[in-house]
Amino acid sequence: MNPFLRRFGAWVFTILLVHAVAFLLVRGARGGPLDSARELPPQVRAALESHYHLDAPLAEQYARALGGLLQGDLGPSMHYRGSGVSEVLAAGLPVSLALGAGGILVALLFGIVAGLGAARRPGGVVDWAVRSGASLVMGIPNFILAGLGVAFFSFFLGWLPSAGSGGPAHFILPSLALGLPFAGQLSRLVRTRGLEVLAGDAVRAAKARGLSEFHILRFHVLPRTLVPVAAFLGPAAAGMLTGSLVVEQVFALPGIGTHFVQAALNRDYTLALGATVLYT
Repeated sequence: MNPFLRRFGAWVFTILLVHAVAFLLVRGARGGPLDSARELPPQVRAALESHYHLDAPLAEQYARALGGLLQGDLGPSMHYRGSGVSEVLAAGLPVSLALGAGGILVALLFGIVAGLGAARRPGGVVDWAVRSGASLVMGIPNFILAGLGVAFFSFFLGWLPSAGSGGPAHFILPSLALGLPFAGQLSRLVRTRGLEVLAGDAVRAAKARGLSEFHILRFHVLPRTLVPVAAFLGPAAAGMLTGSLVVEQVFALPGIGTHFVQAALNRDYTLALGATVLYT
């Protein structure tokens, strides 16, 4: 079989399997989208259940959800009345993409610079600081980093906004909280690869020709570290996407992660199912 067709078939099978499991999980959770602090009159509840087909057998509800998925229709949101799931997710997608891009930029900038600095003088002060800092940011959950960033840069210094999405400044702290743990991993990767390159014959020949250390780092070491960096970006992007769920909640960013968490809390079956499929 063609490798592309095999991968495409595996992708379709994964989507359908996750959709089925997520459907059963959200339906099996206690409570429902119509449960609230205010008790609904029986006639209103019956009308809403009929409108959202919640009164139909479970098999029929799944068949309807599967048919909508195959047609690209994720159905109406049960919490945001009058809005479709696709509309809600489309509105949050630019925010999540901007946050993810900011996190990747932080990871690349801090990770590559710190890794090269550590490889430049192994065992030195910079190397020790980079390895210690990497262990620290990798061991602290991103919501703790978010809280520390808000406390210092927003409340103590007053430099950056603590929440919202009014402009580019609102994405600085969330991007740092999301990207720093990956920057720690990337710095270790770059340091290890950088040490290998610096010990090679090409670097020794460059030093013998009298080239400066900056020239060697830029033109000999950096290009050779970008191959493992490129391989790292795939899993890092997936990790940032899932990690953004908590970060978006902390900073009140109206992205897909926030809608996903709120859908779980509000038992918004269709929105939770649509967000799960989109993340998958």
